[in-house]
Amino acid sequence: MKVFGILLLTLVTWNVSAADSATLEAGKTVFMTNCMVCHGEKGNGKGLAAAALDPKPRNFKKGFKEFKFGTTLEAIVTTISNGSPGTAMPPFKDALKPEQLNAVASYVRSLAGAKD
Repeated sequence: MKVFGILLLTLVTWNVSAADSATLEAGKTVFMTNCMVCHGEKGNGKGLAAAALDPKPRNFKKGFKEFKFGTTLEAIVTTISNGSPGTAMPPFKDALKPEQLNAVASYVRSLAGAKD
């Protein structure tokens, strides 16, 4: 019975990791399609459009200290959905499905150094 429990726990852990990986990969795809032009391929705020923008796009590589509206997954989904007033960041709530919003928010958190 002990071996079965360990095997089951291993399979559950593996599936959670695979889901996280799949979510991050989906988020990266959304990011590269919709966010890279301003935030840059690496999320460093140096996209092709960044030079013309004031204020400059967020550099996610600096970590969470500069996130205006919160650092939780929910807060980042809200920011992506509604845009960022006073900046060039538009709302994406009509352009992206809820699962895409969650995936790209997870990817942004990973760029900022989140481990979850």
